[in-house]
Amino acid sequence: MGFVPLVWGRVEVVMSGVQFIYRRMAAGALCLGLYGLWVACLRLPASMPAGTRVASWAWALGLFAGAGMVLAAAAGTLAILGARPFRWPWRPRAAAVIETALLIPFLIWLTLNEITYSVTSEVIGYGTLRMIWANPAATWEAAWEMGMPYLLGAGVAVWVIAAGAWWLSHRSFRTLWPTGGRASCPPASCPSAGGRASCPPLGVALASGQGSGEPASRRSTACCPAAREGLEDAAPCPSVDLPARRRRPSAHRLAGSMTGGLIVLAGLLTWQVHTRPSEALTAVCRSAPPLRALNVTRALLGLGFDGPLDLRPGAPIISELEYQARMGAPHEPAPNVVFIVLESVPAKALHCYGYPRPDVSPHMDALAAGGVLFEHCVSTASFSSYGLVSLLTSLHMLRAEYNDHFKDTSFPHYSLPRVLKLAGYQLALFSSGNEAFDNLNQFAPPADFDEYFSLDVADVPKPDCMRLSDHYAVERFEAWMARRKDPRPFYCGFYLQSTHFNYEVPEPWASYYQPVPPLYSNGSGIIHIPPDVLPLLKNQYDNALRFSDYWVGRIRAALEKAGVFDNTIVVIVSDHGEAFMEHGLARHGVALWEEMIHIPFILYAGPAVRARLDRPWPSRVTATVSGVDVAPTVAGLVGIQPHPSWQGLDVLAPGYTGQDRPVFSVLQLTRWQEAIVFNGFKYIYDLTDVRPQLFDLRNDPGEKVDLVQQWPELAGVMKDVLGAWHTRQLHYYAPTNRPFTHYLGRFEPDPAVVERFHAAIRQLPSELPPRP
Repeated sequence: MGFVPLVWGRVEVVMSGVQFIYRRMAAGALCLGLYGLWVACLRLPASMPAGTRVASWAWALGLFAGAGMVLAAAAGTLAILGARPFRWPWRPRAAAVIETALLIPFLIWLTLNEITYSVTSEVIGYGTLRMIWANPAATWEAAWEMGMPYLLGAGVAVWVIAAGAWWLSHRSFRTLWPTGGRASCPPASCPSAGGRASCPPLGVALASGQGSGEPASRRSTACCPAAREGLEDAAPCPSVDLPARRRRPSAHRLAGSMTGGLIVLAGLLTWQVHTRPSEALTAVCRSAPPLRALNVTRALLGLGFDGPLDLRPGAPIISELEYQARMGAPHEPAPNVVFIVLESVPAKALHCYGYPRPDVSPHMDALAAGGVLFEHCVSTASFSSYGLVSLLTSLHMLRAEYNDHFKDTSFPHYSLPRVLKLAGYQLALFSSGNEAFDNLNQFAPPADFDEYFSLDVADVPKPDCMRLSDHYAVERFEAWMARRKDPRPFYCGFYLQSTHFNYEVPEPWASYYQPVPPLYSNGSGIIHIPPDVLPLLKNQYDNALRFSDYWVGRIRAALEKAGVFDNTIVVIVSDHGEAFMEHGLARHGVALWEEMIHIPFILYAGPAVRARLDRPWPSRVTATVSGVDVAPTVAGLVGIQPHPSWQGLDVLAPGYTGQDRPVFSVLQLTRWQEAIVFNGFKYIYDLTDVRPQLFDLRNDPGEKVDLVQQWPELAGVMKDVLGAWHTRQLHYYAPTNRPFTHYLGRFEPDPAVVERFHAAIRQLPSELPPRP
């Protein structure tokens, strides 16, 4: 006789848990659905047509409400299952802890993404985590210095959210288990024998209205106070007649509505994936921080970017001794090489490149006036690691679908300092930067140098973990030059850091251009600078650039004092540029706009060097060149053969024009972009948002008019060339293609594609379309 009530009670337990999960799903849909609408209202582009905007709102509501239902159901179910071993009153507490522990990481991630996106336009995804993992100390120190208020605010928000979530969860689970799974009952209903009674199962209690107040139309049992003390072996209670009440089907209607909504959403998404996702859906995926962090746009659209694989190998890999035997001898007497890298300097920041302030870079301007100024040099990346390594190794650093921060450097590479060492040079490095950052010192190891000074080995005061004041490096160089007696020619590298944000330099340089903002002050954001702060921050940057220029002058003076300047090659180049809201963004490493990758390249050769050259010496080079060209060009001036692994060209060699030669740049940090500059046109492909852009740099150097829709044929050709280079790079470095037997070699576009390019150019109108 007791079997049926027992089974029915178990069924009621399950049903009450299911209804509890339904309510959880409804709450999750409400919370994330409201967040989705908030994202749609604030994040979508302002220029969207009204119809597309309304559709985007619907997609945002549906996607986030559906995600809220799934997350809430999963967390609630796991919390119920995980709390089963516990007794009252620990069961609701344990369930609340489990549910909070499952949801809080997601809420923290969501909160941090919102804060990060609001101040940097970037998100915390896989690329960000790799960057933090590769350089934890530097990343966190820089984040703390530049974003301390935001980090503190995020920490407070996380604690508030966690405490509120636990309290609400615990309160909710107490309604599911009001007395630990057994209902309390009046003592009068207990039999006198033994003074004990067993409690009904939770489902019966809930159905009878003793627990959660659920209606019922059946008879139930009651229990004595002894049952509330957890006595499991008590005798059954007598039956008690309860008033019948009609069951409301609200929970079933709710379950059906939510299930139907999820099915419809899944069907719509499947249809979108198998056709072509609408502009409304892709706009939401590109604008919502959590969807961007998960690369949902790429999952929906696919890259559609790989080009035909060019399997033509480069030169066979040779040993160091073989190369040394083939490289030839430097000109006699061999010229010295001074290689100066400026941090975060776009070409247009120097007066010799057209900047209106004549006193911002006088020493560099003087070297440009007596040397060669390359009007359009494109960095291989908009961030330091790739840009610096490409300058030294003449290699493009696109090696995989992610940036491993040089954890693996087993690929073939040879740096300019190493090549010069084989040619008999003495090597010295005086760097204000952290050469150990991102494992950069693997490409120019300290053991190769006769004199080595950088932040990571210097015992001097450091303003932060990324840089020193430039005077430490240059003063060490001056002392080294004063005592130097070595008869060998020398290579001397510099990495000047004054122009890295926060542009902190001492007086009198810090106050030269006024007014300036307080240090680390850029208004309401790190990447977004308010209009009223922008001119102040630009003054601060120009002051830092004047400071760097001063030390360039000191380097030249030390060379002249030592009597070696006339037989010295001086290279001035930057690792990447720096933006000041030209396209709504500041700093670098967040896009591939010209202000972030168009860098200065000045090459000065003393009179004794030029006298021995068998080539013309132009004052300016108008053709586009690349950061990978710096090392081969210096080797050509020295008189030695470039290393066969190098992908760049000697751009001062007779006959170089740059015609039909593509130049490439990459961004692989929190965002993945690739760009090609080809015969005056620039094509950017964003592999994170799956979005192309096309610009005519000849008539639109500021990249204001995107021509990708107006000139689809030209955009298609540019995409094909970039895709072929992209495919060749990734194929060569793929682990399945090792061990390496050949160097990658220089990329040469297919002649048929080049002809298509010229055919597309001939069809273009003579004037740019109007700016939208």
